[in-house]
Amino acid sequence: MSRFYCPPEKVREGSIYLDGDEARHIYKVMRLRPDDEVVVFDGVKEYRGIIISAALKSVVVRITKAGRMRPLLKTSMVAHSLARTNGSRRATEATFMPNFNFFVAPAMAAMV
Repeated sequence: MSRFYCPPEKVREGSIYLDGDEARHIYKVMRLRPDDEVVVFDGVKEYRGIIISAALKSVVVRITKAGRMRPLLKTSMVAHSLARTNGSRRATEATFMPNFNFFVAPAMAAMV
């Protein structure tokens, strides 16, 4: 299900009124149409809803469920380039470190 941002003032009377770049993105890029389900958030609350009208410059979403915004999973990754040894390439295997919530290559594990 697609997620979109809207400012809090766009939420009125059980509906969300999107315009500008967000409406264009929904209609032109994502190609969503009436009866498609979406999630819209304003930074504090999250709304599930169904698109009831969609056009290039405006999209209206009827709210079916509202609640507090759920935290998004935050994961970072440390990238390591391929090492060259005697003309051959060797990749270093990444290791997940749950206490730090990111991946570390074994050669770098001693530094963490």
